[in-house]
Amino acid sequence: MGFAVYAAWTKLGEREVYVYAATLILLAVYSILLLVYRSRRRMSEYTFRVFFMSLTIVEMMATGVVGVCMNGTIGRSTYLDEQKAYEAMIERRQDDSFFRSDIDSSRMRNENMFLGGNGVVLFSSTMPAATVDLCKSLGIEARTNKNGYNGFTKLTNDLFGVKYVVSRTDSDSLYQMTKVDYEEPLAMYQNPGVLPLGFMANPEIKEWDIEEEGTPLDRQNRFVELAAGDHSLFFLNQNIEMEDGETYSVILPAGKQVYLYLPVAVEKVEITTPEYSKSYDRYTDHLYDLGCFAEDTQATVTVTLKESQTVVTASAYVCDDADYKEMHSLLADEPLELSLAEDGKIRGTVTAKTAGTLLLSIPYDEGWKVKVDGEETKFVRIGEALTGIDLEAGNHEISMDYTPEGLWPGTAVSILCAALYLVTAAIAARKTTA
Repeated sequence: MGFAVYAAWTKLGEREVYVYAATLILLAVYSILLLVYRSRRRMSEYTFRVFFMSLTIVEMMATGVVGVCMNGTIGRSTYLDEQKAYEAMIERRQDDSFFRSDIDSSRMRNENMFLGGNGVVLFSSTMPAATVDLCKSLGIEARTNKNGYNGFTKLTNDLFGVKYVVSRTDSDSLYQMTKVDYEEPLAMYQNPGVLPLGFMANPEIKEWDIEEEGTPLDRQNRFVELAAGDHSLFFLNQNIEMEDGETYSVILPAGKQVYLYLPVAVEKVEITTPEYSKSYDRYTDHLYDLGCFAEDTQATVTVTLKESQTVVTASAYVCDDADYKEMHSLLADEPLELSLAEDGKIRGTVTAKTAGTLLLSIPYDEGWKVKVDGEETKFVRIGEALTGIDLEAGNHEISMDYTPEGLWPGTAVSILCAALYLVTAAIAARKTTA
């Protein structure tokens, strides 16, 4: 109860007031029941069980109802309709290459997995902390052991190989991608500049520090400078001091990618661009892609602040699209040509014009075994979270095989425990019959 009071006082977890209140009340009631039962004077064991289980059932039912209400009025068919739509559109694409795809919905974290796609978005208790930290540092929505599609830029979409995005927003283009298909209730958008699973980068990319001071776009600038030897691409265009409930205009210059960065979480953000109108009320401290258009136009932003906030500062950054394409051509010039990409197994070839680092958008994990031209080789961390392989100039065959660390020792221990259980069960059974 002391910890619950501390959490409520410090707003730990950023929960609503009723969450802290309900937790304290339930803890108090459970404690009273246990203390009364322990006295053995005023309550029988049967009565205690009835009260305790009744309270537990009420709590479980209330949690279920609140969970459904928080999720909105969504039925099972909503999920199935989106799954069927995604499957139909992917089948029509007839794309046999390896690619990642995501959905910009926040209805559930692993919706891309439910749809059947390989995505960047994941909610998993075994998600590496470094992956979450990388997403945070780049301005992508991320918390503890999960991330979301919100906050991707053209660069991060390309870098992480997001070839398709599906959305309930139906327009000619979205997130600087072109609409290529529609199946009720989803539209599919294709990223024309997606980078392959691996590509050659300058060896200096190993110096990329995702914890450097600055904004997410400063870190993306640093990536560009190290990986491609190019100059910075993202530049601050305007700062906006935002007050509660006010609507502000953001200039979208012709031929410029424009991103809005909100460094602190607010109660709600509403954004309208020539492509979409969206509101965000869960996690709001990330980047927002406002698009890239052929003519000058504008977007509008409205924020609803939390009770403790008076003013928040948002920053609008621009990136010249022509400069971006020049930089992109440098990264795409020496790709890893895949011959096989499946769970735990990667095969491909790459031609390195000069000595450098093969950068893979695969989370770094010691369970990988990497071979270059048939010889096992070491691999390195890039940005604390991605995988890199140092290569000399020339043609190279790359093979990667994954075995989770501790798989075989763990299997052996499990087999031993099962054998011990069977032996002890047999001994117990023999003693009983005797």
